[in-house]
Order: sequence, then C-alpha cells, then structure tokens
Amino acid sequence: MNPNLELQQDIGSALAPNVIASAATVRPVTAFSFITGTVRIATIVPPSLAAHMLVFVFTDPSPGQFLSSGNVQVDVFPVQDFALLLIFDPRTAKYYPASA
Repeated sequence: MNPNLELQQDIGSALAPNVIASAATVRPVTAFSFITGTVRIATIVPPSLAAHMLVFVFTDPSPGQFLSSGNVQVDVFPVQDFALLLIFDPRTAKYYPASA
C-alpha cells in the first residue's frame, strides 16, 4: 500500500469527523474536523510529523480566522459550512491552505 495513504488512515481518515472548539491552538485527531466558535486559530498541533492534509469545516456564521503568527503559512478567512483544506509541509512545519 502507498505509505501516504497509510498515513491518512493513521491520522483517522476512516473515523467520523470530530468537533473542535476554536482556540488559539487546536489539536485535530482525525483528518476531517468541524470547528465551532469564533476564536482565531494560530497553531494546529500536527497529528503527524509527515506530510498530510486536514479538512476543517467551520460551523459558526462568523468563524475566526487562521493567523499566520503560528504554523499556518498565511492568514486564512474561513467561511461557514465550506471545507478548508490545509496541507502540512514537514520541511517548514507549516500548514498551507489549498486555493479556492
């Protein structure tokens, strides 16, 4: 099996999405998470130190933005009920948002 596919399974791609309250630091445990609240997120604790992707869907009508002061490369302004894909680069230890 492709090791990258195994990694996605290791970080919970087969599990149901979890729900995370927005905070300055969030810790996803599955590849797909719902984010509640309006607190700005600066840091995502990587569930793996290898390259991986995370998907976040924000449930609040006015979600807080991602700040580039942590490990997200650029400020990101999420929109309620739209999937946000973030890709982790282990060389820089930063998440990069997929373009819309």
